[in-house]
Amino acid sequence: MTAANLNRLYWAMRLAMAFIWLCTALVSCYLYPHAESLAWLRRSGITLHTEQMFAASCLASG
Repeated sequence: MTAANLNRLYWAMRLAMAFIWLCTALVSCYLYPHAESLAWLRRSGITLHTEQMFAASCLASG
């Protein structure tokens, strides 16, 4: 592969990762039930400020 092709591939992969990252934020914040997300966080050991941790994780992933 030439340098130009590798550069195009690099940017295509970066854009694909950004798209997946943003879709994950949208799904976790708007489509997946909040009660289940909060229960999952509590089961995984995050028991203090669970709602704030959920909001922060949605912001961090989107």
